[in-house]
Amino acid sequence: MDYTLKIKGGQLELPTDQRKHFESQMKAAMQIADHGRRMAAVAAHVLGPIRKVAEYLEWTDKFFANDPARPNDVVRIAQDTYTAIAYMSSPDGQILYTRPGKSYTTVSWRHIRCGLEIPWDAGDWGWDVMGTKMMEAAEELARRRDEVRQPLLDAAAIGQAGHIPTVATTLTKASIDSIIQGAARVGFPITQVAVNIGRLMDQTSWALPANSMVSGVVPESYGRDLMTRLYFNGYGGLTWIANHTIPYDYLYLSGPASKIGWQFLDAVRGASETNIDRDVDKHNWRQNIAAHIEGSQWVWRLQVV
Repeated sequence: MDYTLKIKGGQLELPTDQRKHFESQMKAAMQIADHGRRMAAVAAHVLGPIRKVAEYLEWTDKFFANDPARPNDVVRIAQDTYTAIAYMSSPDGQILYTRPGKSYTTVSWRHIRCGLEIPWDAGDWGWDVMGTKMMEAAEELARRRDEVRQPLLDAAAIGQAGHIPTVATTLTKASIDSIIQGAARVGFPITQVAVNIGRLMDQTSWALPANSMVSGVVPESYGRDLMTRLYFNGYGGLTWIANHTIPYDYLYLSGPASKIGWQFLDAVRGASETNIDRDVDKHNWRQNIAAHIEGSQWVWRLQVV
């Protein structure tokens, strides 16, 4: 049976009919398992394992617009340059014509796979083995998707003069202000920024200018957030994407995703089978992904060194 798998709001999400399929498989395995061992496991007061690896949170997807293309589709992305020219002329002057050219680029698809074997006696272990491992599989698929998209963001910023500034030691208000101002000056304003949550807490050292334009109008929530969370989420009118999986020494800033590029994603597909020779149920997940950035002028990367 094919099924879809994703994480939503920190919880594993699986359609009802597909979850029933998993449950039926586990019940079948339970029937095969030795009754005495199963009852002993249930009778024991089993506590589930404490997770020792932080949950992986996907973040690069916020910089790409979704497109419904699939691996069998021929994806062609039109290339264009600004060619229209208007000029001052005498009444008898000739008109200068410009002509657009026809050019396309395409994308390269990447294939992500993940496999899992669940022993038949896992139902005797006293904790949700299947659910836990499915969550891990979903996180690893997300990690690999980020690994496809992050190099594109790096290349886009590096390819634009002045788009990879650095700041020493800590994230400063001036470093953020400079990028916001520089982007607005050339007509490609910043609307979002991705930052490690620990790095965002550098805001505790920020000081607002003491002048009549600011004094007395700073929202009360600013001080409250700095005291309780050690950061103020919303500075500059930007959407701040903050979590622990974003690189600590880099901030990625950009305009809206629809102006930057596209990501092409299959649904996460899965299949299962029972191996009666090894007493395990085998599950695998796979997904095709491709991404492309066309509007690199919208992308900035700030490095804290």
